[in-house]
Amino acid sequence: DARRGRDYAAKRRGTSSRLGRKIADSTIERELGILRAAAGHALKAGRITLAEMPVIEKPKRVATKVGFYTKEELRFIIGTAEGDLQDFLTVLYYTGARRRVIENLEEKQVDFTAGVIHQAKDGERQTKKRRPPIPLDAPVREILKRRAGRGVFFGKDMYDAYRRHLEGQGFADRAN
Repeated sequence: DARRGRDYAAKRRGTSSRLGRKIADSTIERELGILRAAAGHALKAGRITLAEMPVIEKPKRVATKVGFYTKEELRFIIGTAEGDLQDFLTVLYYTGARRRVIENLEEKQVDFTAGVIHQAKDGERQTKKRRPPIPLDAPVREILKRRAGRGVFFGKDMYDAYRRHLEGQGFADRAN
């Protein structure tokens, strides 16, 4: 039975998502966890016996190297960017927020008086992702004040411009 978990993981690694990407190990782990929970519920409900209970092993995690940038690299990346992209990268760096949060940041989410950015929008459904308020540092305050008056500070997907910029500056290996 433990072999089934490994077989499932090997088979899933050979497939791609609907976007054509490789299936991540974390996705496979989550799916196997769901299968384990379902088997546990079936056992508890009497639908299967203990002898029929499958043993589902999660795949071993392999440590991967995370591509962080040094402060010098960040200064170079931001310094060589222009216009919207430079503003965007600066706000990302100082806030540490998710890309989508900054791309869709609305003026009503920023409280200049209290010096804070509220990541969650008014009336937005609560999710499991933690989105605490972000302190408004001086460089971010300056950029957001300059960009105010449009309703949304960026309002567009910056990912392609970000990738092209990093690839152009020699950081293709970490341009994700």
